[in-house]
Amino acid sequence: MRKTAKLLLTAGVIACGLAGTTPAQAATAANPYDPAAVCGSGFRVIDSHPFTSGGTKLATVYLSYKGSTGENCVVTLNHTVSTIWMRATLSVQGGATRSDAKEYRYYAGPVKLRAAGKCVKWGGTWDEAPFSWTSGWSHCG
Repeated sequence: MRKTAKLLLTAGVIACGLAGTTPAQAATAANPYDPAAVCGSGFRVIDSHPFTSGGTKLATVYLSYKGSTGENCVVTLNHTVSTIWMRATLSVQGGATRSDAKEYRYYAGPVKLRAAGKCVKWGGTWDEAPFSWTSGWSHCG
């Protein structure tokens, strides 16, 4: 059994090496979506927070901003090949909170709120704890 597992693991690493990618790169390449594009035209990523385990990138929470409208947008992008429970959350200081959470293959969100002149809290979750994070009040203005 151990020889078979070792042989399969070695074959997988060799296959990735022959293709010019590492197993971690292959996992990251599994998601074809760009976080700013998911938010829509005019958004650009201004911050992010990764979820990693043992050096493997599992997911990343992205905060994007659209200057022409004062909108913020949060997306949690899955970097694995499986469908998993995720959340994207955005709060405006003194204002609304929005969240999107359920099982997704590629991303949770986009969650958008206008926050011109105000601070935001943003965050996300990938498969529950310990892969959950929320910023403090930030990106004010």
